[in-house]
Amino acid sequence: MFTPLIKAFAAEKAVAAMEEAMAGLGGQGYMEETDIGRLIRDSLVERIWEGTTTVLSLDLLRSTTDPARLKEFVSWCNSIILSCPPGLLKGVQEAIQSLQGRLDSLLAAFLHPVSSLIARSSLMFIGGEEGYEIDAEVFRRWVNESGFVAAEHELDRTRAEAKFADTSNSAIVFGRRGRAKL
Repeated sequence: MFTPLIKAFAAEKAVAAMEEAMAGLGGQGYMEETDIGRLIRDSLVERIWEGTTTVLSLDLLRSTTDPARLKEFVSWCNSIILSCPPGLLKGVQEAIQSLQGRLDSLLAAFLHPVSSLIARSSLMFIGGEEGYEIDAEVFRRWVNESGFVAAEHELDRTRAEAKFADTSNSAIVFGRRGRAKL
């Protein structure tokens, strides 16, 4: 489960992070001697060498078909959280509680929609053949009547939270008016 996550994260974030590093160094960042330009050029093929994020997301989906794997991931994350030194814990307690809540939400938000999609797709595979009208009707009912809409609403809520985070990030960087503070 970690491999596709890490590869996708690196493939998506590497170029932008190196461009920020280049800009942070000012004119020196653009100098060929710093090797940042070469690193940016080399990182552009990351998505090809490591697989596109679409391929990696399919790999992630495959790795989570067993709900125990996702639970193991959350358990691993919780073990890291619990290993926080007591001296540091006081300053990060609120962030830890937020992270633990989100880990619990991950199980609810990921397992239900994904397992539902896999099961529904499997039903359509069976019900999509001639002579299987009853199976097709079961498929139709399961999609329309068994919590699929609730899973869609959960996904919409998650997307709205991400949009709010983007808006907040913009306000942090550029101010509430959307202009640079300088």
